[in-house]
Amino acid sequence: ARVQGAAAASLQERKRQTLRAISALRGRPDIRSADPNYIRRPFRDVNDPLYPQQWHYALINLPQAWDLTTGSPDVIVAVVDTGVLHNHPDLQGRLIAGYDFVRDPSEAGDGNGLDPNPEDPGNPATGVFHGTHVTGTVAALTDNALGVAGVSHATQVMPLRALGIYGTGDDWDIMQAVRYAARLDNDSGTLPAKKADVINLSLGGPGFSQSAQDDYDEVRAQGVIVIAAAGNDTSTVPLYPASYAGVISVSAVDHLGDLASYSSYGPTIDLAAPGGSRDYGVLSTCGDHSLGFISYDYCNYSGTSMASPHVAGVAAMMKAVHPAMTPEDFDAILVSGLLTNSTIRDDWLGYGRIDAFLAVSAAQEMAGGVPLPPSILTTPDSLYLWAPGEATTASVELQIRNGGSGSLSLSSVAGDPAASWLSVAEKSVGADKLGTFTVTGNPEMVVPGFYSAVITITPVDTAVAVVNLPVRFEVTTSTSGGNIGYLYVLLVDPVTNQTVVQTSVPFDSKTGLYRYRFRNVPPGQYWIVAGTDADHNLNIGELGEAEGAYGRLDEPTPVTVPGVNNNLDLPAVYRVIRP
Repeated sequence: ARVQGAAAASLQERKRQTLRAISALRGRPDIRSADPNYIRRPFRDVNDPLYPQQWHYALINLPQAWDLTTGSPDVIVAVVDTGVLHNHPDLQGRLIAGYDFVRDPSEAGDGNGLDPNPEDPGNPATGVFHGTHVTGTVAALTDNALGVAGVSHATQVMPLRALGIYGTGDDWDIMQAVRYAARLDNDSGTLPAKKADVINLSLGGPGFSQSAQDDYDEVRAQGVIVIAAAGNDTSTVPLYPASYAGVISVSAVDHLGDLASYSSYGPTIDLAAPGGSRDYGVLSTCGDHSLGFISYDYCNYSGTSMASPHVAGVAAMMKAVHPAMTPEDFDAILVSGLLTNSTIRDDWLGYGRIDAFLAVSAAQEMAGGVPLPPSILTTPDSLYLWAPGEATTASVELQIRNGGSGSLSLSSVAGDPAASWLSVAEKSVGADKLGTFTVTGNPEMVVPGFYSAVITITPVDTAVAVVNLPVRFEVTTSTSGGNIGYLYVLLVDPVTNQTVVQTSVPFDSKTGLYRYRFRNVPPGQYWIVAGTDADHNLNIGELGEAEGAYGRLDEPTPVTVPGVNNNLDLPAVYRVIRP
């Protein structure tokens, strides 16, 4: 029998009151943990023989969420990656038409460039089949007495290939795939029959690109939720696309729910999901190329690349119960504490580890017109300021609004007092201090370089979570970021300090960048160093010449070959000597 009429309404109201109370308790500093008193019942059992090894699903309360929904074939997740093994038996019926956006035939490994077949041709030297593993986590066939289970196993996956046989790809190819998924114009000259609801990006690297940020803004405006891996750098260095505004950045936790030893972290992290560890990997579909032919298999991998598709799958389940859910709705549920196991944000797990049951429940409530509790929502969710020259002031607008319902007032919106270069001014705000602010970076307060700080947004109601909005400030000299003549880029052996490979690249006036690529590099570890040679004495970076390195110039970050080495951006700037 079903509860109907007033009884059903009363039950729903009690459920809403419970969730609101939990959210409020989680915001109190004297409360260590507040969780629903779940009603337990037998779950629909799945018969996939390897499912008992998928510890990562229980960690996010996925079996409980499956009692609410297993996804919908009307929901599409685009996986932008190395492609997919279409004939893997545990992916049959889950894949729709995709596209291959790897332009360079030597990188594509399939005999051509752009083409409508996103099949992963594999590489016997690596044999990773990264995209197939990610796809299986999102939506592997489930309850088919074979292999593994997928998070949202009724969902369809649009495979988009943007990473080549060496596991790398450039921003252009990646963005063309992302634009295709959102039904925006792209290099293929075609559009999918239906845009994706969610895009998963288990890839990334350092280096901010304004053109890429503009693309992600356009994709988000199409109503597409974009989710990306935070990176495996064990540092706070922002990696992209995860650190772009409007992209959900996912760090990784191990089997104990703690931040994984390899995971990137920092102020741009939104939430966390299982990424595994050396001894407890994430189990999913893959391929084996070690014998010179491709066989279909199941593999344990670890990394934030494995964490991101858990979130993408849960987002697909949320879309199944709330098809009208927008990226803004997803953000509001996140900051309200109804998507994860916490409402207190930190730089390690963001708003906490994703909880599939809470997330799907919140989406159901929202679909039924149930209001979310008050929460602070900002647009964008992180700020980047660039001052090209010491005499230039950099400013951007920040919008702050109530992400839920009910009353919300702010007591303060303040920049980090330790950041003398940062100021925040009201532009158009109401008595509740919600509205538009102008955020300014003053380069006269600092020397050229990169800086970071936070803007702290404090509510009057202590039950509402405080928001610390990350701000990054780049100050360059009048010649940086422009044409400085030919730039020499070197791969240097860090042991012998000898140049192993070098290339010279001209300035690209269309992008305002120097683009470089090395081929046929012997295996090993290298520093990447760049500079100009104005006096043509075969030494770069001398006084009066530009210089730079991947990482810091005084402590370059080594890169390993072979490996995933894309988006290795670095600045080349003139040295400034101050009296």
